Amino acid sequence: MCGICGFIDLKNSNDNASIIRDMNNTLSHRGPDAEGIWSKKDKGIYFGHKRLSILDLSANGSQPFTSSSGRFTIIFNGEIYNFKELKKSVNIDWKSSSDTEVLIESIESIGLDKTLDKAKGMFAFALWDNKKNELTLCRDRIGEKPLYYGLQNNTLFFASELKALKEHPNFKKEIDLNSLSKFFTYGYIPAPFSIYKDINKLLPGTYLKINHDQLLKGEFDNISPTEYWSFNERYHHLKNRSKNLKENEIIDKLDSLIHNSVDMQMISDVPIGVFLSGGIDSSLIASVMQSKSQKPINTFTIGFDNKEHNEAIYAKEISNFLKTNHHELYLSLIHISEPTR
Repeated sequence: MCGICGFIDLKNSNDNASIIRDMNNTLSHRGPDAEGIWSKKDKGIYFGHKRLSILDLSANGSQPFTSSSGRFTIIFNGEIYNFKELKKSVNIDWKSSSDTEVLIESIESIGLDKTLDKAKGMFAFALWDNKKNELTLCRDRIGEKPLYYGLQNNTLFFASELKALKEHPNFKKEIDLNSLSKFFTYGYIPAPFSIYKDINKLLPGTYLKINHDQLLKGEFDNISPTEYWSFNERYHHLKNRSKNLKENEIIDKLDSLIHNSVDMQMISDVPIGVFLSGGIDSSLIASVMQSKSQKPINTFTIGFDNKEHNEAIYAKEISNFLKTNHHELYLSLIHISEPTR
């Protein structure tokens, strides 16, 4: 998990360097390993990034990251699981082993749409195109990674979390009453709305291209997100594929998909683990991970003193069966106990 934030100041004030640092500091919990700031002052655009290092732990993988040609600069939160596959189609002298570099160089090589069609992962990113003077905000297919954006007081804001936006002096902390109504109706605020007026959540499977000239002309309200992936379209496209398959063929296909998915998500330069509740889903993932590891994997579970709501006992049984390196943390109404191993 990383944190990204930024803004475009259409009035191009002089004290923006301190502002982007303040915004970035609110996201330290998302990325404790490194931080970076980038700006293109003649356009009033500023990027901030807090890094949680997973691939290429060196400074070569630090962000904001600029493409080899200098055309694109990106701040990226998430992982591209099939980055090694994407890397094969780009012929450059690589300066890192990070998926961030693969993503930005793929966008430069084959374009945004083709890259998003091929990329598998969870992500939110902001991309500045120095050639077109254009900002692209993008969110992954299912919306695992968050991204907020909006225009207030001649400033375009974007960030992983709302708290970063609140550090900018041009941000208006005005509650959106329509969103408040949705919160009391549904128990949450659905995308594209947020609790603040004029601030939206980018919808899953979409990107938003914002040209600098359009902002200066006051045309932001005419810009709408582009859908690059749809769950419904994908379902209707694939739903008939298994009709003529036998049961054992369906089972083999599902088994292959699960193993391939876990394989891609185990690529890391740091230790990895899995949350284990003792239920079918997490137990299956833990089982597949352990089958692919030569040493015990790390499993984690939260337990409760209230036996009626405690699933930790089942997770422990699965851990014992798989022989994982298990970690438990028990919560109560009074205190948090020390973890056991």
